[in-house]
Amino acid sequence: MYNILFNALIVTNCNPVGLNARILAIGITYNDETLVFMNKDERELLSKFWQHPLFKEDFRLIGFGCSNYEVPYLITRSFKHNLKMPDLRGRIIDLKQILHYNNDYPYVSLKDYAKLILGDKFIKSTYSYIDLNTLYQEKMWKDIEGMCNNNLFMMNKVFERLKNIGVM
Repeated sequence: MYNILFNALIVTNCNPVGLNARILAIGITYNDETLVFMNKDERELLSKFWQHPLFKEDFRLIGFGCSNYEVPYLITRSFKHNLKMPDLRGRIIDLKQILHYNNDYPYVSLKDYAKLILGDKFIKSTYSYIDLNTLYQEKMWKDIEGMCNNNLFMMNKVFERLKNIGVM
């Protein structure tokens, strides 16, 4: 079974059916390999993501806060574009739900958990989700990709720690 850690960067419109709703990038990490899907055409971006060969295998999609945000967003945006996607039922693991033990602590972020175990020296990106609209409007694609890579790095460290302490 493949563990696919993923992060989707979305224009800061929280409504997936909103006028300006758009997925900017989707990053995945698996078997120590990282890949960031980016395309100015959202339909093409999602199509390439869902067509990745890993989705034809047995997989688990692992994210941070993904159950309430990224996964519904990916499904809704794929629905909009009439794109075939794998059945995700029973395949999603949300690290935030595991760490919070199903309590809702919205003020604790992935970056907070990464700092807790890594300190500040490993946090590579100075951007936050608030900056995404600006980065998108100014076509700062390398910075968007860097933000996605940094999120995947932090998520991988949190995932590895959870495995090491026996929670995963």
